[in-house]
Amino acid sequence: MDVEHELEVLQNWKSVQCDLLNFTLKATPLLTCSWRSMIEMQIVHCTKGRVHLYWEPFTIGDMIECDRFREIRYRQTRYGFLGLAPDYLASHNFPDIPQDFANLCALLLHSAECQLFIHYQSSGLIPLLPGEQVDRLTRRERDVLLGLIKGESDEEMSESLGIEPTTVHTHRKHLYRRLVVHSAQEAALRCFTQRIVDWLDGPCTKSEENRRVSSGW
Repeated sequence: MDVEHELEVLQNWKSVQCDLLNFTLKATPLLTCSWRSMIEMQIVHCTKGRVHLYWEPFTIGDMIECDRFREIRYRQTRYGFLGLAPDYLASHNFPDIPQDFANLCALLLHSAECQLFIHYQSSGLIPLLPGEQVDRLTRRERDVLLGLIKGESDEEMSESLGIEPTTVHTHRKHLYRRLVVHSAQEAALRCFTQRIVDWLDGPCTKSEENRRVSSGW
């Protein structure tokens, strides 16, 4: 085993991870460049041109200057393949590094897609006036907001909260006015952009609840 080579691989892999994580935290979209191009250029830059992204549809003719290809997939979404130059990040002790690299790329691409989706969806919201406080909701308004996020109807919220449907409707109207929105979807978007709810502990939707029950979670 070539110890020096193994150490070099680990150092290169650590450098690539740090570079891509910093890029994820600091990058902002450019008017003249898509997220896809920015991510692709960043990967080429941090690997000194020894790694390339090959997007779908992928053909045999794309296999230029690379001897290993790893699928870039986030759950059911396949973005393409990661191609590595001969011997780059090839380790006897850590053979999974190329696939770990592809997995990191998948997370980066998925994160970029989510940012773009939220940006485009929220761009249609009415801008809030300076100093408007939308986070100071009453307990019932917050309960109704959580119900809207979960996709519940007024009748379903009425049953779960133990109040009349007309009362739920009244809270919904007050909530829309407070958030400066006109629909449940807009209310959820405002909630996300203003971080009114901690989404890491947020409620699951009805379809997610059903999947968890059916799978025994």
